[in-house]
Amino acid sequence: MFFRIISFLFIILSLAFSQRAGSNISIGRSLIIPSKTLNEERSVDIYLPPRYNITNERYPVVVLLDGSQHYLHTIGSASFLAGIGRIPHMIIAGIPNTDRNRDFTPTKSPQFPTSGGAEKFISFMRNELLPYLDRNFRTAPFRILIGHSLCGMFTLYQLHKHGDLFQGYIAISPYVMYNDFFLLKMIERKDSLPFYPGNRFLYITVGDEPEYMEALERLKRQLPSSSSQSLTWHIKHYSEEYHNSLPLLAIPDGLSYIFNDWPIPDSLSNQGLDAIIAHYEKFSERHGYSQTVPETQLNILAYRTITDGPIAEALRMFRYNVELYPESPNVYDSLGEGLEAAGLLAEAAEQYRIAIEKGGKQSDGNLPVYEEHLKRVLEKIGQ
Repeated sequence: MFFRIISFLFIILSLAFSQRAGSNISIGRSLIIPSKTLNEERSVDIYLPPRYNITNERYPVVVLLDGSQHYLHTIGSASFLAGIGRIPHMIIAGIPNTDRNRDFTPTKSPQFPTSGGAEKFISFMRNELLPYLDRNFRTAPFRILIGHSLCGMFTLYQLHKHGDLFQGYIAISPYVMYNDFFLLKMIERKDSLPFYPGNRFLYITVGDEPEYMEALERLKRQLPSSSSQSLTWHIKHYSEEYHNSLPLLAIPDGLSYIFNDWPIPDSLSNQGLDAIIAHYEKFSERHGYSQTVPETQLNILAYRTITDGPIAEALRMFRYNVELYPESPNVYDSLGEGLEAAGLLAEAAEQYRIAIEKGGKQSDGNLPVYEEHLKRVLEKIGQ
C-alpha cells in the first residue's frame, strides 16, 4: 500500500510546474514571427511540457487556431491527460487571430469581404511557422491541427488539400456550409487527399446545432471513399453542448482519440518491461515517430511491480528509467525506493543523494521528498 500511495502522489506532483512557493507560475511564452507570406508579424503562444528542460525528449506539436480563445483550457486539458498517462506530453502553439475571415477561408465569399486567404495561411504554416518550431524546439514529426467553427472547416480543408503538414486533426463544429458548401463539394468531387505516407487521424464534433447536422451527414458519407491514405476518423455528437461550449470537451476527447493506443492496457501492466517496450514500439510504428517508454508510465508500473510482481523486475524497470531519463531527479529517487524495498539500503541511499543533487540544481519542487527519503534510509542503516 505504501508504494501505491507513493506512485499516486508522484502523478499528482508531476502535474505541477516544479515551482517553489512564492515564485511565479509560468504557462508559456509569446513569440513574434515576422511573416513575409502574410506581410505582417504574427504572435504565437508557446507552451512547453513541465519537464522539457530536464530531458532530451522530442514532443508532438499541437497547432491551435483561435489561440486567444482556446490556449488556456487546451493546456489544462493536455497537461492533465498527459499527467494521468492518457496522452503524451506535447508542445502547444496557439495562434491568435489578426483577420480570421481572411486566413481560414479557401475561397472568396460575399459574406466575408476579406475572405479567400487560406492558401496563403497554409503557406505561412508550411514555410515559416512549422520550420520555426522545428528549429527552436525539440519537436517530434507528429503534428495536430485544432480548429473550431470556421477554423474547423479550415482544418478539414487542410487535411484534404495539404495533408502532409499534419498527422492529427480535430475539427470542432466545422462550418462546412461556408460559401455554398464549397468544401463538401470539393470532397464529393474527390478533388482532395493526394497520397502521403503514414497514418492520419481525424476527430470531428458537433453539438446541439441542427443547422450543422445535415452537412456533417454528407461529410460522413464521403469520408470512407475520399481517403486515398490510411485515415482513421470519428464523428461525435454532443447533444447537450452548444457551439461555443463544445471546445472544452471536444479538445481533450479529440486528443484522447488520436492517442487512444498510448495508455498501457491492463493486460500488459503485469507482463514486465519487455512487453511495455514492445507496446511503445507498436505505437511508434502507427504514429510515425519514435517514442520511448514515458518516464511517468514506467515509474507507475515499476511501483506496481514491487507490490504485485518480482522485485527484480521492478528494479529492472527503475534502472531502465534512469537509462532513458538520466537528467530527471525523480528516476533516481524512484530507483532508491525500489532498492530500499529490496533491502539494498546503501545503494538506495546513493540514488537518493543523486536525486537530491540533481533536484537542487533544477529547483525541483519535489526536493523535500527526496531529502526525506534519504533521511529515512539513513536511519534504517543507523547513520
